[in-house]
Amino acid sequence: MAKAVKKITPEVLGVISRLVVEQGPMAWVARITDGQLDRKVYVAFNEAVETLGGKWHKGAKGHIFSHDPSEEIEALLITGEFRTKFAGDFFQTPVSLAHRMAAWAIRVGDLVLEPSAGHGRIATEALKIAGENRVIACEIDVDRALKLPQGCDVRVCDFLAIGPFPVDAVVMNPPFSNGQECRHILHAMKFLRSGGRLAAIASSGVTFRETAVYKELRATVSQGGHIEELPAGTFSKEGTDVSTVLITWMKQGV
Repeated sequence: MAKAVKKITPEVLGVISRLVVEQGPMAWVARITDGQLDRKVYVAFNEAVETLGGKWHKGAKGHIFSHDPSEEIEALLITGEFRTKFAGDFFQTPVSLAHRMAAWAIRVGDLVLEPSAGHGRIATEALKIAGENRVIACEIDVDRALKLPQGCDVRVCDFLAIGPFPVDAVVMNPPFSNGQECRHILHAMKFLRSGGRLAAIASSGVTFRETAVYKELRATVSQGGHIEELPAGTFSKEGTDVSTVLITWMKQGV
């Protein structure tokens, strides 16, 4: 997956320079002990720290690490940049497909999750049906998150790192590389209430690859769902000719 170099603004570098690193009983913690950050500065700061392996922990009031991040933090301050691995695995959903997905999965007033919101094409269609403040849009890339439509509950985060909370519908176009689509879709299924609906785009590899995560996804979808091959060239205008499928699934149970 391609990596992109991102420059860190002087304001965010100033925040990073204020980090205090301590070893806690379970993990290393990097935290700011003075002042609060406005949202825009925080999301940019958070993205830089997460590339080092840090994850925000409310209880620790800081980012926790499995290792001492002091040298890596110093490298950020020296270079003024970091590398993000996400830019090369992003292709926007065609509007017509986003509309179809939303129309199948969402009902008026539903609480909707879009786990990899990108620039918001799927989220925009979801808002039209569910209504304002009913769409939770997760996006790991700060620049893309800032472009998401008003009316969404935007969360800048690694979707795989957050725990499930109940929603009525999931609409998603996850990253494909290295089996990520399977992990993202399987994780998203955990968020659905009984009777909730999921519409997800995936590569055609989900229909035939034999590694464990692909087999797990096929087995799960077979219980209440369907995999439909999308026409060749569906994503051509978005910059890729990868073969894709549409997964639709309804969660069974009481």
